[in-house]
Amino acid sequence: PVDAALGTYNVVVKIPESKDSGESPKQVSGHFRIESFRPAQYEIHLKTDQSSYVFSETYTAAVQAGYLSGGAMAGQNLEWHLRLNPFLYSPPGYDDYTFGSHFNWWEDWDRDESRLISSGETKLDEKGKVEIEQELIPENEIDTVSAALETTVTGPDRRQVTSRIQTIVHRGRYYIGVKPSSLFVSEEEDLKIDIIAASPGGELISGKN
Repeated sequence: PVDAALGTYNVVVKIPESKDSGESPKQVSGHFRIESFRPAQYEIHLKTDQSSYVFSETYTAAVQAGYLSGGAMAGQNLEWHLRLNPFLYSPPGYDDYTFGSHFNWWEDWDRDESRLISSGETKLDEKGKVEIEQELIPENEIDTVSAALETTVTGPDRRQVTSRIQTIVHRGRYYIGVKPSSLFVSEEEDLKIDIIAASPGGELISGKN
C-alpha cells in the first residue's frame, strides 16, 4: 500500500500438504525493504577536450562533481571505466558510398567487441575535479569506435551518482569510400568502382595513393 510503514518486511508462504503425494507441508520465506525516496543531492559533469579523436591521440576527460546546493565534492571517492565500443560511422554527404568494413557489418554486429582500456578509483581534488587521460592505442579495432566513459561518485551519505559520456574515436585521419556502378553484374559486364578519400567531417582529400 502507498501508506506502508518504512522498514524490513518478512514474508512467509506456507504450502499445504498434498493429499496425492503424501508430502509434508512446506514453507518459503523471504524479505524486502521499503525506504523513503531521496533525490540525488549532487551531480557530475563530464567533458572531453576534443569533440572526437583519432587512434594514437590521447583521450582527456575532465570530471567535476558538486552538490546541488552549491559547493564542490572535495575529497569524495570517484570510480571510472573507459571502454571502446563498436560504432558505425561514415563521413556526411556520401550516402551512396560504403566506408570501412561496412560490407560485412551484419555478420559482426552481434559480437561483443567492447574493450575496457582504463579504469580506476581516486579522490576528487579540493575543487571536486579529476582529469582522466588515456592513450588511444588500437588492438583488434579495425574501424571507428566509440569511447564510453562511465564515472561514479560516492557522497558522504554513501549514495552514488553515475554519469556517462561517449566520444567518437576515428580509426584514421581519412576514410576510404567505395561505390560500385551496380550491385549485380553478369560475367560479360564490366564493374566500375568509384573510390574517394574523405575526412571525418566529409571534406574530400586528394593526393592519396
